[in-house]
Amino acid sequence: MIIDFKEIPKANSFDGNQDVFENFARDFFEAIGYQIIESPSRGADRGVDLKIRELRKGISGVTEIVWLVSCKHYAYSGASISPRIEQNILDRVKSNSCHGFIGFYSTIASTGLNQNLKGLASQIEYQVFDREKIEREIVGIRCMENLFLRYFPKSYKEWKSVYYYTEPVGLLDYFLDKEFSSEKELFLEICGSTGNILKDFRSSNSLTEFVQKKSISIINIDNLTGILFNSTIPFGQVVDFVLPDLVKRAHEIDVIGKPLLLSIMLNDKGSYILYPSYLMLDENKLKILNRLFSRVKELMG
Repeated sequence: MIIDFKEIPKANSFDGNQDVFENFARDFFEAIGYQIIESPSRGADRGVDLKIRELRKGISGVTEIVWLVSCKHYAYSGASISPRIEQNILDRVKSNSCHGFIGFYSTIASTGLNQNLKGLASQIEYQVFDREKIEREIVGIRCMENLFLRYFPKSYKEWKSVYYYTEPVGLLDYFLDKEFSSEKELFLEICGSTGNILKDFRSSNSLTEFVQKKSISIINIDNLTGILFNSTIPFGQVVDFVLPDLVKRAHEIDVIGKPLLLSIMLNDKGSYILYPSYLMLDENKLKILNRLFSRVKELMG
């Protein structure tokens, strides 16, 4: 479990904080889309801690479902919610003019209570929000972060410390797959993982600086007489050492006139060839990579 429900004070504390779990339930249901009909209040509760409305839209129109919510905060004892604790469910639902029952628990429902609820399924609808279901609705859901932080500040801080780096990596992975899928393979070849891509992007101010972190120089294959980005590689070395290997990798090379100009038919992976120390690519691919770098830096803010 990521959320520690004991961050919410005991419901029987009588120190002014005994309503916090019920208030959390109210804010939780409002955040996931229910309408609040009756908020928590002190005094006799008529067997209802909260009344909420659900509007279901269908072909025939909108159906209104009113739910009776029963809040039980037993996280400190760890006890499950049994039929002895949750009594007279059907009578409470009917007497409060509700259509269904929701159990909202900081632990879990016992086997006996689950069986009782199943027995009522032909007469009323029911749902159980136990600790695991509540956590699934909150953790990692961006629109629920304020709720998470407000009621569980320690759990939120610990979760953020663990997932601070993995969440951006997942977002970058999704972004590359969606907008630059063919270029993602090249960056993975250079960096080895999306996490390394993110780290090097953060510490680089340009595409040139990014590849130089891996001791790679970019070479424009549209015109090998001009090596881009002020590379220190002498052109003679490009001719003597790069071209022989390039012949093995490319399907076809035509050498036309002097100074040396190349027209290259590259392999099926796309318009680049990656060497241990050279990235050879055409002008179009270079523009795409520069655009990718700018977009990611823009997203990083």
